[in-house]
Amino acid sequence: MKEEKTEKSEFTGIVRIADKDIKGETILPKAIARIRGIGVNLSESLAEVIAAELHIDRREKVGNLSDSQIKSITEIL
Repeated sequence: MKEEKTEKSEFTGIVRIADKDIKGETILPKAIARIRGIGVNLSESLAEVIAAELHIDRREKVGNLSDSQIKSITEIL
């Protein structure tokens, strides 16, 4: 039987990043790519920068991030 990654009890279904509503189960690079003006290649680079700044996994689901982390992501963008 596979072990599934347990999500925080504070999982958010819809996250608002840079005035864009994004589903909480979306991983960080794909969530960034959904923002207008940011393509797939740029989103991968931005995910690396954001993960390094916030000390998080770059493949983290955005629904698991705290409000302060979401605010920091918006400021970085």
